[in-house]
This record gives sequence, C-alpha cells and structure tokens, in this order.
Amino acid sequence: MGPANATTATGADQRGEADHHVALGDEFLRVEKNAAKAFEHYRKAAELGDAYAQYRLARLYAKGQGCRQSYQFAYEWLKKSAAQEFAAAEALMGWFYANGVVVREDLGEAFTWYSAAAEKGDAGACFELGQMFAHGRGTFKDAPSARDWYQRAAAQGHTEANYALGMEYAHCDEGSRDYERALRHFEEAALRRHAGAIYELGMIYARGRGTDRDYHRALDLLRKAAAKGSLDGQYQLAVLLSLGQGVSPNHTEALEWFTRAADAGHARAQYELGKSYQYGRGVTADIEQAMAWYWRAAQAGNPKAQFRLGHAFETGHGQRQDFAKARAWYELSARQGDVRAQYRIANMYLKGIGVERDVKEAYLWYYLASCNGDEEAERRTRKLADLLPEGDRIAIDFQAEQRRVEFGL
Repeated sequence: MGPANATTATGADQRGEADHHVALGDEFLRVEKNAAKAFEHYRKAAELGDAYAQYRLARLYAKGQGCRQSYQFAYEWLKKSAAQEFAAAEALMGWFYANGVVVREDLGEAFTWYSAAAEKGDAGACFELGQMFAHGRGTFKDAPSARDWYQRAAAQGHTEANYALGMEYAHCDEGSRDYERALRHFEEAALRRHAGAIYELGMIYARGRGTDRDYHRALDLLRKAAAKGSLDGQYQLAVLLSLGQGVSPNHTEALEWFTRAADAGHARAQYELGKSYQYGRGVTADIEQAMAWYWRAAQAGNPKAQFRLGHAFETGHGQRQDFAKARAWYELSARQGDVRAQYRIANMYLKGIGVERDVKEAYLWYYLASCNGDEEAERRTRKLADLLPEGDRIAIDFQAEQRRVEFGL
C-alpha cells in the first residue's frame, strides 16, 4: 500500500473511531443519563477532531456535567468546533461574547457569530439575531429584520421565537395588531408549556381578540399559567374569579390568587388585595390590612393605590388625617393620569384644604381632569374660566398642556 493510500486509511480509521465515541457519548448522555461516561467518549472523539464532539464537550464543561465546571475549557473546545463552522458551536460562541463569559463582552462579535450560525439555519441563533435587531444590541434597531429572524426560528419550532412573534403581533401599535397570527404563535409556544404564552392565550380568549370570547377557556389557560408561577396569570385568574366571568363569583379563591401574586411583588394584585380587605371580599374586613397592602402597591408605583392612600389621609379613614400627605399621594397618582386624583387635588386648591387657596392651580388640575373625560371637572373648568382674566386663563391652559406632556398623558 502506497503512502497516499495509507494516509487515507488512517483518516478513515480515525473518522470511524470518532464516530464510535460520538455514538457512545450520545448513548450515555441521553439514554443512560451518565454524564461522566459521556464526557469521556466525547473527549476522545473531540481529540480526534470531531466538531460535534467538541461542541458537546464544551456544553458539558459549561454546565459542569460529568466534569468540573469550567467556562474556560468550554470556550477552548468551542473555538475548535466553531473553526470547523459547526453551527451550534458558532451560536454558543455568540452567547459567550454577548454575555462576556471568559471573553470581553462584545456585542458586535456576538452578532457576527450568531449571523454565521443563523445563515446555516440554527434556530437558536436565528432567535438571538431577532432579539438583537429588536432591541438594537450589536446592530441597528430594525423591527422588520427582527420579525424575519424570529419567523425563521419559529418555523423550526423555537418556543421563545413563537412567543416573541405572538407578543409582536398582539402588542405592537394599535393599527398593526394581528390577533389571529398572535393566537397561532402563542398556541405553538403554549404546546411547549411556555408560561408567558399560556397567559397571553388566556387573555386573548378572555377579551375575545382574534377569536370568540370564551371565559371558560380563558380560566383554564390562566389556571395553567398561574400554576406555572406567572404572576400576571395569578392576578388575572383572581380578577375573573372575583368578577364571576366564566364561573360563579368566588371571592375566597380570588383572594388566594391575589395573595400569591401580591406576596411575590405584583403591584396590581397588592392593590386588589387591599380592596378585598377594605370591603371584606373573601375575608373579614380589616382596614389596617387594607392600608398595608395599598401602601405596598403605592410604593411600587400603582396609581390606584396611591389615590386610595391620598383619600385615606384626606378623610382620616384608615390613616390619621394629614392633608399634606394626602396631596402628596394624590399628585403621584395624578401624574400617572388618575382622573380622580387630579379632581381631588383641584378641590384641595379651590377650597384651601391643606394648602393656600389658589384658583389658578385649581383651574389647572380641573383642566387636566376634564381632558381625561371627567364631566364635573369640565363643568368646573368652565366656571372658573369665567373668573380668570383672559391672559391668565390662556397662560394656565398652556401650562396645563405642558404638564400633560411632562406626565405623558
């Protein structure tokens, strides 16, 4: 046998040996669940130059499965696999650079690696490129490109990509929303038990968007989302139970779900829990507990809870009467667009409650409330306008519009 034939035979033998160790590595990892044995076989195949084995070895090092965890060793084997243009390795190289693991964080380099893998059809890389285009990370922000890459990933059954597309279609600008497409993508992600997708499906059925309204289906989905730990799912399930939508009103069970979400920091659930204690829904009325939950929700920025605290301080019901604190909480709520708070502040300035009487400031807050649809505020705005010099009124109208912009109303 000549030298060339000997080299060919040796290469074929090495390939055969590498394939043998790869097969054993897969068997031990996936069937026998023995990561240590899998590690040994992948290592032998990786040393023979097998790109797949190098990638699997890198994954085991990164997770500390069957070996001592080491991102450094993971990265070294990953480089060898990626140098052979193995798509999954290229995608994982993108992750290392995107997260600054072992190497310096470099979103541009991450984008390059993800692109290389995505062009070969790697679903995870397609999704990551979608994320980068969606948020302008490592490249320019480009919604159409983001959607295109999400669609490529979703076509391969990528769960997060289906969820991202569902969110895009359901929550984009009002005129561009497509609930039927959102429904399809959420259903694909929900089949893979994605809690967020299950929750979104529940809300689509509860609101009848892109499909007929179906409270029974909504309740079933929201229960599943809630059981998987979705705080929004727990909150919305409690809302449906409390209102009796799809089921007879059940304030006791609603209280349980409000409590679970509230304990985990969900501000709207904390507010609703406060209402439950204030009005005795599913529990004995307890104004101190109500105030405690309103306080937590208000500190988290919930405008309705801020209004409730303002009202408690103004009236002395649930709190020691304190007009300064009432106005402070009202203003926090009013700045977020709560029309009741805007109206109460106007009243305080008009009547001089806790502040020096100021008709101009009262007019300004009534004007803001009237812009939010409060008819009584509109009536009072017109009445006060007759009392103000035209120049003052025009100046206050301009100031009110500035505040609307400042508050984002």
